Amino acid sequence: MPLRLSILLICFLLPYVAHTQHYQAYAHRYGMADGLPHREARAVLQDRQGFIWTATSGGVARFDGRNFRVFNHMEDGLHEDVVDLLAEDADGNIWVSHSSGNQWVDIIDPITGKITPFEVFFRNQTVPFSNEKWRQSPQTLPDGTLVIWLEHANSFTTYHPQHGWHAVRLENASYSRLVHTTSRQTLWCIYEDAPSAQRRLAEIDLNGKFIRQYPIPLNHDFGLLKGSSLDPDGFFILDKGQTPGVLELWEIDGQGRRTILPPRFPKMASFQYTVLEQGSLIVQFPFIHHADGELLLDLTQEFPDLDPWQFKDFFVDRSGNLWFATTFGLVMVELRENYFRRLLYDDHAPGDRGTTCRGLAEINGQLFINSDNSSFGRFIVDVTSGAARRLPGAESALSITKSADGNFWTEWTLQANASNVRWVSLQKITPGGVPVGPTFQVKNRETGFIWSILEVSPQRLLLGLGTGLVVLNPTDGTFVYQPDAAFPEFDRACVNSLQRDRSGQIWACTSLGLYRLKEDGAIMDRYWPGGQGEHHLPYESIFHFYEDAEGIFWLGTAGGGLIRWHRSAQAGQQTQVISRKNGLLNSVVYAVYEDRHQHLWLPTDFGIAQLDKASLHVRRTWVKEDGISHNEFNRLSHCQGPDGTLYFGGLNGVTAFQPDDFYDGSKEQEQPPVLVPIVFQINDSETGRLENRLPELLASESVTMHPGDRYLQLEFALLDYVAPEKVTYYWYLEGVTSDWEVLNEPVLRLSGLSYGRHLLRVRAQASNSAWAKNELAFSIHVLPPVYLRWWFIAVCLLTIALGIWNWIRWRTREHRLEQERLEREVTRQTATIRHQTEELKRLDEAKSRFFANITHELRTPLTLMLGPIGTILKNPRLEQQERGLATVARQQGQHLLNLITELLDLSKLESGVLHVHETPVALYPFLHRLCDSFQSHAKRLSIDFKFEYDLPVACTVSIDTDKVEKILNNLLSNALKFTPAHAGGQISIRVSETGGHIRVLVADTGRGIHPDDLPRVFDRFFQTSQPGAPVEGGSGIGLALCRELTQVLNGRIWAESRPGAGSDFYFEFPKKEVFDRGKEASNVSFENKKFAAPARLEAPVSPPGAPRILVVEDHESLRDYIRLVLSASYQVITAENGFSALSLLERTENPPDLILSDVMMPKMDGFQLLERLKGDDRWRHIPVVMLTARADLHDKLRALRIGVDDYLLKPFEEEELLARVSNLLQNAGRRSPQKEARHAEKSNATVQFSADDLAWLEQFEQVVERRIPYYDLTADLLAGDMTMSRSTLFRQLKRLTGLTPMEYVDEARFQKARLLLETRAVSSVKAAAYAIGLKQVKHFSLNYKKRFGKSPSEAQA
Repeated sequence: MPLRLSILLICFLLPYVAHTQHYQAYAHRYGMADGLPHREARAVLQDRQGFIWTATSGGVARFDGRNFRVFNHMEDGLHEDVVDLLAEDADGNIWVSHSSGNQWVDIIDPITGKITPFEVFFRNQTVPFSNEKWRQSPQTLPDGTLVIWLEHANSFTTYHPQHGWHAVRLENASYSRLVHTTSRQTLWCIYEDAPSAQRRLAEIDLNGKFIRQYPIPLNHDFGLLKGSSLDPDGFFILDKGQTPGVLELWEIDGQGRRTILPPRFPKMASFQYTVLEQGSLIVQFPFIHHADGELLLDLTQEFPDLDPWQFKDFFVDRSGNLWFATTFGLVMVELRENYFRRLLYDDHAPGDRGTTCRGLAEINGQLFINSDNSSFGRFIVDVTSGAARRLPGAESALSITKSADGNFWTEWTLQANASNVRWVSLQKITPGGVPVGPTFQVKNRETGFIWSILEVSPQRLLLGLGTGLVVLNPTDGTFVYQPDAAFPEFDRACVNSLQRDRSGQIWACTSLGLYRLKEDGAIMDRYWPGGQGEHHLPYESIFHFYEDAEGIFWLGTAGGGLIRWHRSAQAGQQTQVISRKNGLLNSVVYAVYEDRHQHLWLPTDFGIAQLDKASLHVRRTWVKEDGISHNEFNRLSHCQGPDGTLYFGGLNGVTAFQPDDFYDGSKEQEQPPVLVPIVFQINDSETGRLENRLPELLASESVTMHPGDRYLQLEFALLDYVAPEKVTYYWYLEGVTSDWEVLNEPVLRLSGLSYGRHLLRVRAQASNSAWAKNELAFSIHVLPPVYLRWWFIAVCLLTIALGIWNWIRWRTREHRLEQERLEREVTRQTATIRHQTEELKRLDEAKSRFFANITHELRTPLTLMLGPIGTILKNPRLEQQERGLATVARQQGQHLLNLITELLDLSKLESGVLHVHETPVALYPFLHRLCDSFQSHAKRLSIDFKFEYDLPVACTVSIDTDKVEKILNNLLSNALKFTPAHAGGQISIRVSETGGHIRVLVADTGRGIHPDDLPRVFDRFFQTSQPGAPVEGGSGIGLALCRELTQVLNGRIWAESRPGAGSDFYFEFPKKEVFDRGKEASNVSFENKKFAAPARLEAPVSPPGAPRILVVEDHESLRDYIRLVLSASYQVITAENGFSALSLLERTENPPDLILSDVMMPKMDGFQLLERLKGDDRWRHIPVVMLTARADLHDKLRALRIGVDDYLLKPFEEEELLARVSNLLQNAGRRSPQKEARHAEKSNATVQFSADDLAWLEQFEQVVERRIPYYDLTADLLAGDMTMSRSTLFRQLKRLTGLTPMEYVDEARFQKARLLLETRAVSSVKAAAYAIGLKQVKHFSLNYKKRFGKSPSEAQA
């Protein structure tokens, strides 16, 4: 940063005396550390934009207030780096040259930065001189014409881009020098006339014609002074005379009149002389003097390396700043006339905190000042002389206000006593500071400090405290505090000021809002951020308000800026906030005052701001360097004198000023600085580099960004050379930003702009809050990609339209052809469908005939079975055991007949020949007797069976009893089947009426139905597939028949279930009540005998010591029959399902020798039982025979995997059953301890299968099943198919099944042979042997009989 000097030019410092400061001066020196290419500055000028150009011994530098842009020989192509001549032509180009050595001229384009040599720039023009040496910089006339004086040729040349070159020669001149140019387009020069040998000072026009001239001594040496006089066309020259040290200063005015000025200084310090400020200041490097000769500024004292002989060049810029080019840098001096006066200011106050001022009041030229500093108190200051005196008695004081009688009311505070109680006093004093009347004292512990005072009447004072408001009656000294219940928060508010508006209304500015008060201090309204409608203000803490002539309130706040409050405006438009975006440097505004020029003056926490009411922009801000007493001011510390003088108190005295002074003379007309663009770059999508588009931007005020241009960068500068680092920049992009955005540096980077046109606006605010003279506004056109441009979209739409049109034509033709083809296909398909319909009809008829025929065919042998059995049962001499067997055979035959009847009914339903035959029936007896047929069976199973009837007992309805009986039989059968026996289960039947229908509810407490199965329970042949569900068998046609019979009866049936808690089946049919007597239930034939008590088969007494066999079978009759068959040789115990079997095994100490188990059972099926047995060390050694009707090979192999010892299919013969059981018991008896151990190991392994083990076994099953027909099947072949070694196969299979590979193959072969023989899939025993890979039929037959207890031919029969 440049070295900065703040110099007080005239300063009188007396204790508590006003400080009058005529001028403020700031000196800055820029050197190489600031970017100047060389310490030696040889010439300086300001171009038309406002940039400062400096010629140095290291090139040319352009200065924008922050940065130097250097042009030199190495990087930019300048002829040489030593430059001392600068000029600007009418096009704004900068001409640079050097006055000694080889003559050269370069021309710099300030927009592009391009440097062009003189001869190249004018290669197409004739220049009227060549290789002439310039000893003086070209001078620029007001219209931009350059004047180049050629001393050795005694001529000059002018150049203007529009008029070209024009050469003029001074006739008879032997010597000439250019002195000055005027606004009249004339030239002053010194020339010597050769014929008369006389030297003259002459004014000539651009054609060389003499306008006026004065003879000057021939033997005198005249020095040309750089500077200006008060006359714009005037100038100074220095007559050095003949006597050393005797100088004469000539002033030539615009009319050519010469004035020899009296000697003011002992000698001229340099060839520079300038008169400023209406002649009150004289600038002569390195000094600035007052007109009376008093030295105001000596730059050599601040920059000791400077001396008068180091001066090179000088000019005054458009802002009035002085620029000196010197051997040791570029020096700028800012001169500002000071209109501020400092009262009670202490120039040596520690930390710049002197007398902290509070309340102010001015009367009769006396300013009363209250201070809250310890040991300061109250002062009276003469505003003319600045003399101050302290009033006795007060330690510190805050508020003060004028009284109606011409005196003052003032608050003051005494030192705290021993109890730490500080006494706050209120006293009236005269303008002379003499107390009048009594002093009113209160403890601040009770009332707080008095921040504001308003005299309403002689009998009433309103006192604003730190905690609310009190009313004082000065006549009797009473304080009245009236809390307001409607505004309880007011007691916590600090009342900063009490004021009246123009109508006389009292307002209280507080820390909690603005309050409107009555004359007695009662609150009328509150205005604050929480207020609604007209009571809303954007900020809460208010210090002061001012009401202007238009009735607009201006509110100073404690951090919310300045609020413009127009109470009569429309809702939502009443308030405006003036903040930083308006130029306010600080948001704390202590007071608001208006001058006669419609400007508001605002003391803030950072200087004094001047606001233009019309634009709502801050015009300027003054800080301590501008002559005010301190940057930070205080609340209460402000007032305005009768003459308009403003007094603002702060942390070091009072600042006093007359606002009118700022509008006198040239200061008000001072031009604001200019905002200029410096660099405008866009990141090119093709090269990836930043390309300068500034010429394009300036030429058209718009720029185009092409697709792929990633971002743009705009650099700009406010050409304000006073504190440029404090300049604030703002930018706004229409359609992108909602408000002006702040920039802390003069660089703006934008990326990701949306397609289209955007207006970019940039403005700047100088350090003194003055806004730039201009605003930068550029249009940015962001082009969309080709595929988003209108013409591309139009072409695409046209192409799409043509394509659609062609597609429609093609589609229409194809549609017509397709329609013709479809018509042909429909004709063909219609014929096919008709044929298929007829075929399906024939098939349906054939199926119905088949069902009818098969049922009739089955009924015939059943009749021949049931008839003879019935005849046998009529024989009275029949043995008890034989009678029991015959009875069982008849019951099961009857059950088979019922199944055949259901199949026949289904076939009739499909063919539509099942009709409804309704007859009147007494409903209660009918249903009661039907349920009785299930009552006894439920009782045997320890199931609570209930029948509830909610209709009248005498109700007679017309129903098809046969179909209703079949429906209820199926529902009750299922309820009994799935309700656990001997476990406290319950089945209930409830008959009720609902909506003209009879509803029968069959509810049980069984295991329920899985939610996924519930929608499908009425589907034909449905069996649950839920994991873990026991295999229970069943035909799957019972519930399907119920639903279809219900539909025939125009009823409906549905189910509800609670898994684990039971199921409810609802059956509804229309109630067709009749009133004649229906047939009794005793006359109704119930064909269902399914749950009639089964015949008991008495088993013979088992021989003592015989092996024990556990029979697990859910069918009671079959269980009794197996017990009958086995009891002759074995001790038999029974269980109805797997769960009961496990319970029995748990209770017995002597486990059975063999277990014979069915597969499909409720609660726990045979497979689950087998897994539990083989997984328990107590029972895994017991042989197990599976007895089932499921004959598929998969089920057999599953049982073998689990560890079953044999597998017997239903139906079976007694001899086969006995042979299998005998063989297993004999093999178990012959087992050695080692085999038992291996068997235990095998069983243990089987129950510990992992998922990989099961997958491996399934794969091995598939391999064996595929290889069974092979005659040469060996373990090696199987190992190869399993991609493992023979030994590994042995170990793996032995671990999982306990079998060797060939033992496993033998079992699989015999199981498949049995299936082939029993299903008659082969025509002979030999074919069966060959099908399983065995060639020796006799050997096969012997092993088959040994394995299954009967020969292959018997199995085939």
